[in-house]
Amino acid sequence: MKKPLVSIIVPVYNVEQYLSRCIESIIYQSYSNIEIILVDDGSRDNSGTICDKYAFVDKRVKVIHKVNGGQSTARNAGLDIAKGDLITFVDSDDFISQDYILSMYETMDKFSCDIVQCDYETGAGDSFKKDVKEFCIKIISNIEALSGFSYKVVVWGKLYKRDIIGETRFPVGKINEDDATYYIFAYNAKKIALSNEILYYYFMSENSTMRNRNHNIKLDFIEIYNNRIQFFYNNKKQYLVDKSYERFAIVLILTYSSLIGDFKQSNSSHIILNNFKNIYQIVRKSNNIKWKYKAVFNAFYLSPIFIGKIIRLIKKS
Repeated sequence: MKKPLVSIIVPVYNVEQYLSRCIESIIYQSYSNIEIILVDDGSRDNSGTICDKYAFVDKRVKVIHKVNGGQSTARNAGLDIAKGDLITFVDSDDFISQDYILSMYETMDKFSCDIVQCDYETGAGDSFKKDVKEFCIKIISNIEALSGFSYKVVVWGKLYKRDIIGETRFPVGKINEDDATYYIFAYNAKKIALSNEILYYYFMSENSTMRNRNHNIKLDFIEIYNNRIQFFYNNKKQYLVDKSYERFAIVLILTYSSLIGDFKQSNSSHIILNNFKNIYQIVRKSNNIKWKYKAVFNAFYLSPIFIGKIIRLIKKS
């Protein structure tokens, strides 16, 4: 039986230094029935030309050249033309293992899952150390995925059945586009596989264009979490409503701690505190939120600056 077509969507913007590494890691996949959709999001360097070069030598490569609109518009453009039964996303300054698709597809097929998540390694330049782990796969439900932290917020590093994504698209003009969609994808799934196999390599650099278009703190996540809460409320999933409030409170605290001492962000700090105060009574009273989180929430409510500084110290240690 012929294996299903997998659409690999790659948003591209000013990454000429790393783009060939990314594309070649996809072209030389051990799973060959793929289409590679490179979306040039108005690059000002040679990224668009590099995309066209690979399309010329490999018929599986499709290139979209578009006016710059951000990573969400690039991913959406790829989704709109994708023909695969399965879909995955790769960022253009990252790269993937040769067995990235094959390993996740075999897991999906073996366990009849709707989403498979692999593990990833973070590095800079060519410095990526692959940890040796005892191979492990955990099968969880959508409720379990949305209740904890083992199912990652990011949309890359996952293989999706096409109908899990459906007509959902990434929000335009937001910098937390993964946060706005990953919970919808997870909710649409019945079974999710979490693999600890490192198949994705996440490139970190101060000059990484795809990840640093917005240098100032933006508070898009507040609207996104309110939308998430409303989504589960509309679907009559009170448990997931409460768990969303829990995660929202955690993100508010972490963001506030990162802004302490930055007078340019004082207005953002004020907005964060107001939002936390608005949901404090909800998280404090919920029976679905663990006591250890409630303890942190109580302490932050009483002394946000003190708790914020402690969190900063912990993160630096």
